[in-house]
Amino acid sequence: MSPTTFYALTYKEAKLILEGYKQEQEDNYYYNYYAVYNAIGAFLGGKKFAPVEVFENSKKEDKKKATKEEKQQILDMFRDYDKAKGDY
Repeated sequence: MSPTTFYALTYKEAKLILEGYKQEQEDNYYYNYYAVYNAIGAFLGGKKFAPVEVFENSKKEDKKKATKEEKQQILDMFRDYDKAKGDY
């Protein structure tokens, strides 16, 4: 960042930059910590070791299936909408 850009920052902008940098450093620390933990556990933990997942998007989400009642409610809602639209 050039000095001109730095001095043009408001206090709030500078504080947000510093908070973001601090959060990035903390995230990097925990990623490295879990990487070492998983590596040591994989080599020394045996078959019972379960590695720690650090990324939320790698977790599998259970998909909820709609029940017949929920499907019927949605169909009724669309039918009611079509009837109300025809009244105008």
